[in-house]
Amino acid sequence: MITGTQYIKWGEGNSSKKHIATNVPTLTNENLKDKKYLAVHIYPDDSVEINLSNELPDATEKGLEWRAKIIDELKVKEEK
Repeated sequence: MITGTQYIKWGEGNSSKKHIATNVPTLTNENLKDKKYLAVHIYPDDSVEINLSNELPDATEKGLEWRAKIIDELKVKEEK
């Protein structure tokens, strides 16, 4: 694993659209010490979070907030 500043880019499998993270997370050797899992959470605003753990990664607070917002938007569309 390469430590330091993480410049994250990704593409969509169903289109040619490319994304670049709007924030730049950093990983240190101390962050990685004794961890088994690394998860990169990608959000609709093109921000990212890196989550390290010894068990399967949990949802982050930011991820839960985004999920609630998206569910609320879908409910509004269904009501129309």
